[in-house]
Amino acid sequence: MAATANSSEINRKAAVAANPAPGARKTEAGAKHDISSVVMVEVPQGFSFTQAACSYGYFVVPPNLWQRCESGPGLSDSGTFNRPLRFGERLVNTARCTISLVPACGQVSNPKQGSGGDQQAMALRVDVVSAEALTESDQEDIRAQVVRMFQTTIDLAPWFRLHPEAKKRGYGRLFRSPTVFEDMVKSITGCNMKFGGTIRMNKLLCEEFGRSGAFPTPEDLENVQEEDLKEKAKVGYRAGRILRLAESFRDGSVDPAWLEAPERTREEVLKFVKALYGFGDYAAGNVAMLLGFYEDIPMDSETVRHFKDYHGVTTKNVKEVAPRVKKEYEKYAPYQFLQYWYEMITWHEKKRGLEVHLWNASEFSF
Repeated sequence: MAATANSSEINRKAAVAANPAPGARKTEAGAKHDISSVVMVEVPQGFSFTQAACSYGYFVVPPNLWQRCESGPGLSDSGTFNRPLRFGERLVNTARCTISLVPACGQVSNPKQGSGGDQQAMALRVDVVSAEALTESDQEDIRAQVVRMFQTTIDLAPWFRLHPEAKKRGYGRLFRSPTVFEDMVKSITGCNMKFGGTIRMNKLLCEEFGRSGAFPTPEDLENVQEEDLKEKAKVGYRAGRILRLAESFRDGSVDPAWLEAPERTREEVLKFVKALYGFGDYAAGNVAMLLGFYEDIPMDSETVRHFKDYHGVTTKNVKEVAPRVKKEYEKYAPYQFLQYWYEMITWHEKKRGLEVHLWNASEFSF
């Protein structure tokens, strides 16, 4: 996980600028009034918003912005998540969205999972500000993206049986992007780059090529020249890879529905993604992990450092550490990465004396 160098106050001001309060009005002469609406998203019993949001580094990568709540009574699962989301045919429209966890108040029917007695049913509230009124189809576009980001529909019961502490914490829903395309682009920008550089590239992609600061779609990149993308988004050699990927989404050779189909296997996903231009083992593995395949642990310097800090392994040789990594996590199969990342988060929480959702943005760096 990694981060920007912004302070909490800068985060607060950026969120206000990017996501004005619902009902905010445009000030240009003759401009249409913004329209505010609310979309509710069901969550299962025991759902933790902070654990679903602050669970993987992408939640601090633009256009995502997490606003922490200071610790205090009733704030253990509090915070707001802000970003623009796309909607409409081919996602051509953009809305500013602020997401928070609220009592369901009868607005949604909470799924019955496990035992919870008379526990208050909760829901995700999405405050949407857009230039036009949302149709039912538009609301479904936004709802589906929120479900994907926070993985509200996955069944964590098998994982929780393996890891009672994770169940108590509510950990297991790794944050991901609202679309497969965004996850794949961010996987490209994460290769051979410090996390601060990944953040900078994605910030520029949104500012220079997205609509109203949203993440660009494949269609947004259709007429972009490689040199222009290199210059404006500072992505270097990755420009050709990003544009080739966008073209593959446009012509249908990459079908997100196929990749996300429940019958798809890890082997099929890895084989397909590795065949795409610019996707090596690391990027393809990250894409597969974000599609729900948690068997693999990335063997890099970060994993070696973790095994030194957490498990007391002294060797710095990746090949020597690899067998120990495999043995350590095999009892958690097929959730090896969830355990690895659980250790990473809790280790750094202990070092810093704060739960992950209370860190400043600058502290999201392992």
